[in-house]
Amino acid sequence: MNGYFFYLLINKWIPLEKRVILSKKDMWLLGIYKKNKHKLLNVDIKIHTGSPCFRYCVCKYFLEDDKLDYLERGDLLDYREYYE
Repeated sequence: MNGYFFYLLINKWIPLEKRVILSKKDMWLLGIYKKNKHKLLNVDIKIHTGSPCFRYCVCKYFLEDDKLDYLERGDLLDYREYYE
């Protein structure tokens, strides 16, 4: 009964990042946890477009704050074609 009221009333007000896995149907939250845990790794993969890092790579000149800002704003190249 407590689980029923939790999912009906309380669960909607808790942000996804702070939710706890209580049952098997909450396992989809693991993907969100992993995505938030490895933010810098995801940005590095996106910058390199799948190729490995070489001696004179662009990624070495970006700070962590710049990489996180790029992740938050998204890829501007995707939006550029809509404005042309």
